[in-house]
This record gives sequence, C-alpha cells and structure tokens, in this order.
Amino acid sequence: MRGKPKLHLLVVIVLALGFLVPAPVAGSSSTTVVTLWIGNPIMSIGAIRQPIDSEGTKPVIVENRTLVPIRAVIEAFGGVVEWDSSTRRVMVVLGDNALDLWIGEPTASLNGTSLPIDTGNPRVIPVIISGRTMLPLRFVSESLGIDVLWEPTARMIKLTYTEEPPPAIPPAPLLIAPAEGGHFVNTLPWLTWEKDDGVDTSRLQILSSSGVVIHAKTSLAGSTYKVPAGTLADGTYTWQASVHNEGGWGPWSSPRTFSIATVAPPSAPALLAPADRSTVDPSVPLAFEWEPVVDADSYRVRLLRGEDVICAEDGLQDPTYTMPDDSPLLGSGEYSWQAAARGIAGWSAWSAASTFSIPRPDNGAILKRLPAFSGGKGKLTIQMGTGRDAVVKLVKSGSDQASITVYIRSDSSTTVTGIPDGVYRVLYATGEGYNAQHATFVLSLKAAEFDDTITYTTTRTTYSTWSITLYSATDGNAATTPLPGDSFGGY
Repeated sequence: MRGKPKLHLLVVIVLALGFLVPAPVAGSSSTTVVTLWIGNPIMSIGAIRQPIDSEGTKPVIVENRTLVPIRAVIEAFGGVVEWDSSTRRVMVVLGDNALDLWIGEPTASLNGTSLPIDTGNPRVIPVIISGRTMLPLRFVSESLGIDVLWEPTARMIKLTYTEEPPPAIPPAPLLIAPAEGGHFVNTLPWLTWEKDDGVDTSRLQILSSSGVVIHAKTSLAGSTYKVPAGTLADGTYTWQASVHNEGGWGPWSSPRTFSIATVAPPSAPALLAPADRSTVDPSVPLAFEWEPVVDADSYRVRLLRGEDVICAEDGLQDPTYTMPDDSPLLGSGEYSWQAAARGIAGWSAWSAASTFSIPRPDNGAILKRLPAFSGGKGKLTIQMGTGRDAVVKLVKSGSDQASITVYIRSDSSTTVTGIPDGVYRVLYATGEGYNAQHATFVLSLKAAEFDDTITYTTTRTTYSTWSITLYSATDGNAATTPLPGDSFGGY
C-alpha cells in the first residue's frame, strides 16, 4: 500500500520533467540522424530502431558501392519518393532539391541538370533487387545535402540531415521621408523608406483619408519613389511601405500622412517709382518702389538697359530698393525696370517694364569751370563727329585740375569763350551714357590728349582763337596720345 504513493509521485515527476523540456524555437533548424548497417534489415532514426521495410530489405554492397531501399531513408528525413513504372524512374524530393534516377541508367538529373552517378564506375546504377528499388546511397545523399559517414569496422552508415528553416519575413520598414504631416505645394513628394540587407524588392500604397487605396506600386527595386504628376488631387493622404525577401512579404509599415495643394503664384507687383517714361535726377541715388502684393513673402527687382540686365537684387523683404554706391554706374540714356513677388507657390512673372531716362547734358553745357577761368578773350571752337558724344577739358600748364570742362553732343559743335591767357593742355573723351556724378562715360569710353598744347595771348588789338575737331579729318594735323579713363576723370 505504501508503494502506490511513491509510484504516483514518480509519474508526476516524470510528467513535470516532460514539461520542462524546452519547446523547439520557431524558425530554428532541426537535425535528423539515420543509421543503417550492411546486411541488417533494421535502421535507427535517432534513438528509435525500426525495420527498414516490411519485406526485411537490407543494405547491400554492389560494385563496391552501398545500395539501400531509399524510400525509408528519405521519408525519415521528411522527403518524398515517387516511382514511375512506365519510365522506371525514381523521383526523390528533399528540401529544395529534386533528384531523378532511372533503373539501369548511370546518369541522374539534379534540379534539371544531368550528371553521372559515379564518375569512376559507370556500372554503379539503380537496380531492383527482390522487388525493391535499390539506389546508390552516397550519391543520393550528397546530392540532397545529406552528410554520409561510413564506419567500416561496424559496416555502419550514419546519415545526418539538417533541415534549415525557411527565412524569416522582413520586419516592416521604417519610413524616412516625407516627415509626418508634410505639406507639398504644386509638387508631389518623393517617398523614401529604409531597406535592410536581404530585401530584394519593395512595395507601397497611398490611401485616401477614408482608407481607400488611391495608388499602389509593387516590385520596386530601390527604396525611394516619386509620386507621378497627375496621380493625386489636392487633399490629405497616408502611405505605407512593405519589403520582401526570401521569406516573403513583411507587414505594412505604420502609416504616415502628407497633404498636397495647388496654389497659384502671386501676381506681379504694380510699379510706382520711377514712374513710366519719367526722367530721374542723376545726382540722387536711384530708388525703386512698387505696390505690396498679398501673400508675398519676398520680392526681386532688376534694371535693364535694352535687353541687358545691369543689376538685379533678390530676397527683398520690403517693396522698395535703393541702388547702393557700389552698383554699376548709370549713364545718360533710357532704362527699364521690373519687379516680381514670391509666395508659397513660387515666383510671379516679372511685372510689365517701366521705363525712365537719365538726362543727357545739353550741347555746350559747362560741366565744370574754375572761378579763375574767366575774364579772358580767348575762344575755342570744338566740332564733334557723328556716333558719340564728347567731353573736352582745358588744363592750364602746371595745374592738376581742369580749368573748364565742356560737353559736346555728337554731330554738333560749340564755342567756349572767355578763356584767360596761358598755355593749356587739351584732353578729351568720347563715349555713350555720361555719368555726371563720376564725370565719365559708362559705355565705349575712349580718352586721349593732344600732343601739342594751345597758347592764348591777348594784346590791345589781338586775342587768340583755336578750333579743334574730334573726329578723323583728311587735313588733320594734330597728334594725340591715348589716356586711361580714370586718368581723364582725375582732372
């Protein structure tokens, strides 16, 4: 009577220990060991011994190669063996491999590739012995990835097969861009996600705010995708990505949201000053002004002479701009200017051009005259040819500045009077676009000095008069030496 509790307790312990045996880990590999002996109808699968088949078939050695009834071995490893009596073909499938052999044939087919069963002995072939199909064990095993160990003393064959688990499916990818809640104006986003090693393709889907799939793409080789133009209307969307590897498709990522909107750029500004067809004072810094534009966050302005842009400024916060001192010099002539506004949708078109002019000095205008340069009776007549205007300076010998500076328009002449007695150097410059502030032409400037001086002498009855032409003449007799433009402007 006392033994019963002990027996009962022993059973409980055994059962409990059974519960402590770790369960196989999902996705882990499993190894099966099958042992056979030459001439023995018994095989072992792990620690379990059993007959090879019901007929007592035994492994044999033929042509110095072990032949076995393969069905029991392959099925022990979880494979499949099929027999086609019409072609006398044995089909063996294990894992990812498929092997075909034919009774009496020295060649086999592994996954569609023909190969010899035994390169050293073509007489090693599948045979039927006592109604049982016997196959060359080493060739079949090694073709299917089974390790073969031969122990000659015990005449034992030990077969080991490790079945690798199928690859795990990849995790959901991490979405990189656009950021959650990204807003796109007049454009569609690039979608970017993380792609780990082993991923061979990706897919994505874009859903409406109600969860309906609007756009989907599969078989994407990379990890970025530009949403095509015309795909999405204005609105809010979510998107997800999924990646694929040998294990299959992984789950969809957590969704991200973005929105798109179509917005027109702002209108071009209305120009205020300088007004169209106005004349500006060249002695005052040139300032531009235009009407503010609703929804504009910045402005730009440009100044043109003909089709050439003289200067341009971008990123202006206010609807005004004054040209700084280091801007390109502006000479007399006609100019145009334009402004544009930028908003969330980009830049507006340039405004219609507004023109203004900087006045050209009158013919014969005295641009400079020293107080001491007066009271004389001398005269100087200057003639200018066609094409360009000119400026003439008289510099008294020994002086470092011009006594008088006079402007002559093209195809015109002028006479300077009241020249005091003395010896004078004659300097001149021709060009286009005269800048009064810097006393120079801004275009096509050429300057020179007459090699000979001119002398003015006054007596009771006589006074001196001179005449010069500032163009090439057939009877011309005055030689000149070119001057640098800054040298001319320095007097």
